[in-house]
Amino acid sequence: EELGQVLVLDLGNGYQATYGQLKDVKVAVGDVVTVGQSIANVAEPTKYYSVEGCNLYFGLKRDGVVVNPEELM
Repeated sequence: EELGQVLVLDLGNGYQATYGQLKDVKVAVGDVVTVGQSIANVAEPTKYYSVEGCNLYFGLKRDGVVVNPEELM
């Protein structure tokens, strides 16, 4: 409800990326995603993110533990 439509990608090595606030998801369970491939579009915000306006939610975990993605960039 908070994140709207969500897509979780297994990045390998225990990493998992979560994308939220999506519409028109273009991949399905079991698909392999390639670099540069469009996976979805950004939806109108849920009521929880209406102040921020349209935005993409992004979360990253490694072995189930939240990771700050800025530390990897």
